[in-house]
Order: sequence, then C-alpha cells, then structure tokens
Amino acid sequence: MGLTERLIRETEQRYGIRVKKVQVIRDVKRSSLVAKLVTDDGTAYVLKTLYVSADRQQFIAHSERLLARKGILLAKPVTTRSGEMMMTHEGESYVLYEWVEGKAGKLRNIDDLIKIVRAMAHFHKASRNLKYPDDVKLYDHPHWQQEYSERIQSIRRWQS
Repeated sequence: MGLTERLIRETEQRYGIRVKKVQVIRDVKRSSLVAKLVTDDGTAYVLKTLYVSADRQQFIAHSERLLARKGILLAKPVTTRSGEMMMTHEGESYVLYEWVEGKAGKLRNIDDLIKIVRAMAHFHKASRNLKYPDDVKLYDHPHWQQEYSERIQSIRRWQS
C-alpha cells in the first residue's frame, strides 16, 4: 500500500487535522507502515497500520487505550472526529497515535532487547482482565506455546 497523498488527505478529513510534514519511519510491505505526521500547528502524530484485519486492529487500539488508562506509558490512540478508534482506507485499517519522542530500540543491541522484552512483559501483565466494549472482538492466544516456539526458531534464523 505505502503512504499516498490520498491516505494523508483522508487522515486529515477523518481526524480534523491539516498535515504540513510527513516522515515515513517504517514501510515494510504487508508488515507495517508507520509515518510521523506534523500538523500546521506543530502537533506531531504517528499514523500506523499493521496490515491486520479491522477487527484485530480495533482490538489492538482498544487494548492500548485501556492500558494507557491503567497508567501504562505508551502512545495513545487518537479518535477520529466521529469517535472511532481507527479509520479504513482502501481496505486497510489505520490508527492515529500521539507522537512520543524517544529513541527506537535496536533488537541487535542486548541492552535494548532486554528493555523491549521487559516492556512487553509489563504490557502483557497489565493487560489481564481489561474490560472491552461489547463491540470489540477479543483475541487471545490459545496456542501460545506453539507460537512461542515458532518465534524462537524465527529469531534463531534471523541471528544466523
């Protein structure tokens, strides 16, 4: 998909913002698109898609909002002018987030990797018993052990 002028215009319309500057942070086909948007008043946001189903993206955005309400420090999703957690453009779901200044962790740096793993563990622990709106389809990982094993194999292949 990639970042297009039409996507920026739709984002402006749906969120009631005027984008002055765009910086693509990550654009990996069928994996993720992450772009920093700076508005005409200097406010910065992140527009993101993970190329997952709308239901899954909705679940993720609601999870992040609920975690933020519990005091977890993360970029909070911004609702559209009509109060939606995300927008759809050309069949893909996008979420607009507050911009949080910081340094990106490097997976090849052991200290960064440890910080990332600890943060993920903290997020997952805090996510227990979150109360979702009735219209949000819940996702869990009933086969987490198999998924974990596959991830370890993937990391080993990636390291070699």
